[in-house]
Amino acid sequence: MAVNTLARLIRTQARTIPDRPAITTLDGSWTFAELDGRSALVARALAAAGVQAQDRVAYWGKNAPALFE
Repeated sequence: MAVNTLARLIRTQARTIPDRPAITTLDGSWTFAELDGRSALVARALAAAGVQAQDRVAYWGKNAPALFE
């Protein structure tokens, strides 16, 4: 059985329904393609900082789309 991660699920949605809303807030919405792209940017930044697969990463702050900017 394949193990799905949130990143893999988002990537699958970005490939199948890229223009559909993934996140909607009072300030607007992001499509699955936009969310996938911004998630990839965060992943690259973490990798550049030395984070490797299976490392634990914590974030303590507001839960908002601005986190990805």
